[in-house]
Amino acid sequence: MELIKINTTDFEKTVLENKGLSERAVKAIMDTVKQLPIISDTLSLEQGNQIESNVNNIRARAQESVKINKERRMVYTRQFDEIKKVFTEQEKSIEEAAEGLANWQNQWNSEKIKRAKIEEEKKQAQLQKDNAKIDYQTYVNNQIRDAYNLFISEELADIDDDFYKLSIEGLQRKAETLPKLVPEKLDLSKILKDTVIQNHPLLNDVEMTEIREMSFNAANAVLSAEYEELLNREREKTLSRIPGRIEELKRIADNEEEARKAADRIAKEKEERLKQQEEEIKKLKAQAEMEAAMAKTENAIEAEITSEMPKVSKGTSVKQKYDPQDHAEFLKILQWWVVNIMPLMTIDELNKKLSFMRTAASEELNKGVTIDGVKIIEDIRTRISKK
Repeated sequence: MELIKINTTDFEKTVLENKGLSERAVKAIMDTVKQLPIISDTLSLEQGNQIESNVNNIRARAQESVKINKERRMVYTRQFDEIKKVFTEQEKSIEEAAEGLANWQNQWNSEKIKRAKIEEEKKQAQLQKDNAKIDYQTYVNNQIRDAYNLFISEELADIDDDFYKLSIEGLQRKAETLPKLVPEKLDLSKILKDTVIQNHPLLNDVEMTEIREMSFNAANAVLSAEYEELLNREREKTLSRIPGRIEELKRIADNEEEARKAADRIAKEKEERLKQQEEEIKKLKAQAEMEAAMAKTENAIEAEITSEMPKVSKGTSVKQKYDPQDHAEFLKILQWWVVNIMPLMTIDELNKKLSFMRTAASEELNKGVTIDGVKIIEDIRTRISKK
């Protein structure tokens, strides 16, 4: 490649010549501008035209000065452009070659992002499945507990009703036989025979059957022991109440006032027992919900710990951008910009930003196409007239 050589002596001479011509031209123009009168209706046409003729001559000379300066500097600026082109082409050759590497790297990181999304979807699907199992197990446990609570409530009510139906002789016999009575075993299957367990939309039959069986077995062990303890407690309670009830029966015999008091006490006792059972049920359900929430939290933490998501390389910027495919999509972007961005800009900023729109509209205006509601002014441009 042949090196481009610049004659520095001629270059310096040209710079000084152009500088001198520019300074003289600017002085002549500014002197003329200072002498220009203010345009008003007192300025006669003859005077105005004479001044305009002089202004036109100065403009013509200024244009000629620009032309002379341009012709003299073009010899060097063309060389500068060629020099710049030599360097930029060298730089561009490297950039173009490296672009293939960048494209591959971008595509690879795009692939990793795609894989990460797939893994995230899998993780969320598994987390949703695991949480569904927790929800279903909690639901099944609640159904079992509800059925058991209903059974116990009815059982205790029957025990109370039977107790208060006994005569003095019956209570005496109860005191003799009750200590020898062996509590019956809990038959959970019998209690649950009318309980309907709904299906979960995210679980299959095998998963739901497994959860139901596990919940039943766990509940059977817990509730059987709870039931046995309850019966023993009720037996001791009944035995302790027998002497008082016998005395009460003696008091209310042929005594309406005592009978009324006894009836009120029994009703209040029943009401308090039901209230206590309801509070116990609420507490158990709240505990079940808390345990379910904790289990879900553990699932989420475990999913994050065990997750092996592909990560983009260091220095990779991942941003979203719009990629409109037709006029309708472009129109939506324009509408969004007009509503959200344009009101925040000044008129000067809009004139610069949207000058291409204003220019296009002005071209059509001069063809007779007008836009209602937009101010129109005359744009006067005077060309230099040649003699």
